[in-house]
Amino acid sequence: MNINNDKLINIVTDYLLEDRYTQAILIDGKWGTGKTFFVKEKLIPTLKNDSSLKYTNIYYLSLYDIKDLNELTNKIYLTLFENFFKNKFGEKRGKNITNKLNLFSKAINIGLNALNNSNILGFNITKDDLPKFEDLIDLKNISLFLDDVERCKIDINELLSFINTLTEQNNIKVVLIANEEEINYTQFYNNLPEKYMLTLNEKIDFNKLSTDNNQKKEQLDKEQLIDRVHYLFSIKDLYTKTKEKTIMITIKYNPNFEDLYDTIVEKYCRNKQLQKRLLKYKSTILNIFKQKKHTNIRTLIFGIISIEKLYPILSSISYTPKKYLNKEIYNCLKSTFILAIKIKSKHINNLNYDDITDNQYIDNSFISKFMLYHHLDKDKIKKDFIYIIKHRQLALHKFKYYSNFTSDNEIYFYLKQLYKELKNDLYPIQEYPSIIEKLVKLKNIGFSIDLEKYQTCMINKINNEMDISFNILEKFNENTRIYNIISNTYTENLKQSILNKLTYVPQSFFTDKWDNKIITYFKEHKDDFYLSRGFLSHLDIDMIIQKLIKADKTKYLILVQYYIFFTI
Repeated sequence: MNINNDKLINIVTDYLLEDRYTQAILIDGKWGTGKTFFVKEKLIPTLKNDSSLKYTNIYYLSLYDIKDLNELTNKIYLTLFENFFKNKFGEKRGKNITNKLNLFSKAINIGLNALNNSNILGFNITKDDLPKFEDLIDLKNISLFLDDVERCKIDINELLSFINTLTEQNNIKVVLIANEEEINYTQFYNNLPEKYMLTLNEKIDFNKLSTDNNQKKEQLDKEQLIDRVHYLFSIKDLYTKTKEKTIMITIKYNPNFEDLYDTIVEKYCRNKQLQKRLLKYKSTILNIFKQKKHTNIRTLIFGIISIEKLYPILSSISYTPKKYLNKEIYNCLKSTFILAIKIKSKHINNLNYDDITDNQYIDNSFISKFMLYHHLDKDKIKKDFIYIIKHRQLALHKFKYYSNFTSDNEIYFYLKQLYKELKNDLYPIQEYPSIIEKLVKLKNIGFSIDLEKYQTCMINKINNEMDISFNILEKFNENTRIYNIISNTYTENLKQSILNKLTYVPQSFFTDKWDNKIITYFKEHKDDFYLSRGFLSHLDIDMIIQKLIKADKTKYLILVQYYIFFTI
């Protein structure tokens, strides 16, 4: 059955109160849906605060990587220690003792026998302080919440038989938490090499398998081996029978982000100011997860922790009017959770930024750099953030979403604003290709635009620039490639203006004839470069190599930049 959180709590409460129930119950849900978080942070605290369950001792433990029943009983015993030591030594010291006992017993892998050596543990306790199993609990009042059942290495049917002993013979209430569809899958890999070897036994008849006929096939592929293993070692039927005897009811857990959101934010967000923002924009963030059809609680936690690392930097920025600052922080919140979903959905740690920018909110590169590489340059983040705030007010940003405009007059209004902004030198040269691209698009769909007027403004800016660096040229070329407007006359004119500035500035570096020959060759064979991009085949390669070895780094950089410019 599939129920919400409140009903699930009611079912578990009824199960714990009813002494006639002598089977376990199973909470089944997929990995990452927040089962563990719900059980530890919502379900168990609610049960412990329920006055009707005041005599019930509730214990939680994970079965992750437990290899046999002896290890499991030892872990249950250690879990019960905590309550005993809390009563004996107090809450804080009791928990600390239990944690170290647990760690120590695991570290040397000899179970509870390690507890006899109290001096090694560093506690002033003796053997007489260690309780016997029967001293710890009243078996009628104990409830065990066993998590990660599918990650337990004990055979599932053996485990269920053990649980049946606890519930039926010892009256212990057991709540299992698992991703049931993974139980058979994980069990399949136990002792897999030995299973593969057995499937090669010629005395075993596999003719009943539709994909196999061991009398006709001399070789087996991987899929056939796997089919044989499933055929011989399938635990599905046996599991179904054992489950029917052991588990009274299976509850399908589907996460309700809305129910868990507040609890997750309060637990994982330590910055109180950010916590208020996350609660304020709850519906926005939940809607992002809904649109992406993503229900992994760990992704939400990843997003919260990521934005919390960035938030002190963003909140320390001074900018007026403040509404623009707050709006950009709001956009950063959305960007962070969108990126979190994309990163976790692809299960990779190394993404190209262009691969994940499919949403208008994701235009803060510093967010992706931090989330992917944990790179934090506070000064640069502040500088970029202020630039982004200013840029959002510019007409170019408005034209990114011109399809949302309600009238042609709105388009013409921002065209005038764009021209004024160009005249006032509000755009870096690197932005010019994107400006041209927007203007050409608008002109092509019927808007009356004097492109030469805008181009003249840009050329004047380039001509008046005191220092056009090769970095600007490189960035300009990158943007030109992105917008795919190489053949556009207006962009070519801008590139020519940049080239004129560049060819003038570095002349002092060119003293040898071979340098000037190469530059001249680049210019004269520009069209060939566009077509072939193979200019080295037209030159004396040996001569170039020898000259480049002797050339200083500055000259080499200039030659490379000329090549990039002409062969874009």
